[in-house]
Amino acid sequence: MDELIDGLRKLRWIACTVIAEIATKAHTIDQKRLKGGGTARARAEWMNPKAEALKERTFQFALDVIAFCRVLRKSWEGCELSDQLFRAGTRVGANYHAACRARSHADFVNKIGIVVEETDESVYWLKLISAARLAPDGSLGGLLREAQELWAIFNQSQLTAKSNAGNRRREPQSRTKFVNS
Repeated sequence: MDELIDGLRKLRWIACTVIAEIATKAHTIDQKRLKGGGTARARAEWMNPKAEALKERTFQFALDVIAFCRVLRKSWEGCELSDQLFRAGTRVGANYHAACRARSHADFVNKIGIVVEETDESVYWLKLISAARLAPDGSLGGLLREAQELWAIFNQSQLTAKSNAGNRRREPQSRTKFVNS
């Protein structure tokens, strides 16, 4: 029975490794397209470089979370917590991409708030894993630091966006009164 369980664990690890490699290759292909020209390059030329750098950073954070969760799954506690961390950590980048495509300033403020929540949740799970001593020594520090830095960036972005929302001009409404004669 133990051999069967070990075999299943190895298969799960292989499947996760293959998925991570596919995601990394797809990301590399996208980067090559941007360098090669065409519509992808034209699109990237008018994009905010800071936003694009954050997209890259959140993508790398998601890959790091995936790799860390593979290591964490050796106990039932690790399995449960890695599921929670996996969901929150990979949603950071996905929700940030959605925020960058917001249709209005109010939509951006709302979506960046979701990014802050997911990043904060990732920090929580990483701190819990650290306190429970479920992670191998030294494997958690960089990931927790990155999650905290991303949280600080997105939290400040949300505060700035909310502040700017109050300063945005509203369309003047017509003050003409129609009088029936």
